[in-house]
Amino acid sequence: MEPWVAKALTRKAELETELAEVERFLALGRKLFGTGPEPSDTPGMRKSDPETRTGASKERRLGPPEFADMAERIIKDEGHPMSRTELVAALEARGADLPSDDKPRYLGTIMWRQRVRFVNIPGKGYWLRDEPNEAAGYAPGDIETDDVSQNAELEEMLK
Repeated sequence: MEPWVAKALTRKAELETELAEVERFLALGRKLFGTGPEPSDTPGMRKSDPETRTGASKERRLGPPEFADMAERIIKDEGHPMSRTELVAALEARGADLPSDDKPRYLGTIMWRQRVRFVNIPGKGYWLRDEPNEAAGYAPGDIETDDVSQNAELEEMLK
């Protein structure tokens, strides 16, 4: 392959990646704030034209770490413990697409794996482990999880 062709193809791939990032940014803005142009309103971007949306199919889906981060922000914003079902609804309202037929169970597994950050207050829902919540009758340390402190120490060592 000619060097100029290889260089052009490399640049094309870079631009496609950048375009996909901008599309994700705009989509997130629309989902969070309900504003911004739809792809069909943007010059040169038509939903039905796959040539103008190159790279969109390569868009990375959110995974467990992003869902946990979003759940933490939601719980902070709401200010009270939330059930898995409530969290799933709030995540979906913010544009998250949980890849499971049983979304509450999927999210519950994520929250359990993130038990260094979250605690499930019986009868109330998930809350932030290090944050007191008087209304729920929770103070940090009230609910122990078998290996939270060991996991926290390991995570700290691995940083």
